[in-house]
Amino acid sequence: MAGEKLFIDKTELVAGFIRGKKFVTANLTCENIISVSIEPCKTGLFKNKPDERIVIASGKLNEPIIYYRHTEKKFFDSYAKDIEKFCKDNNISFRKNVE
Repeated sequence: MAGEKLFIDKTELVAGFIRGKKFVTANLTCENIISVSIEPCKTGLFKNKPDERIVIASGKLNEPIIYYRHTEKKFFDSYAKDIEKFCKDNNISFRKNVE
């Protein structure tokens, strides 16, 4: 899907993501976000391709929101930079674990 899926403001973010067969949007304030991490992972049919992902854990949603570098090619670096600043400004637990 083309276009940005993560919009970050001063105290809230709007995330668009796929759940099952539907595209869903979630409006999360900084109070709803438990933690954010940027971490390495393996993707592909046999889970053998190295990749990176942003994981947003929220008390409002049952499952975390995940953005993979290979699917968000054009926007991933700006997501990572903006979400790190967002977490720092709003005292949200942030972990960056890059190989």
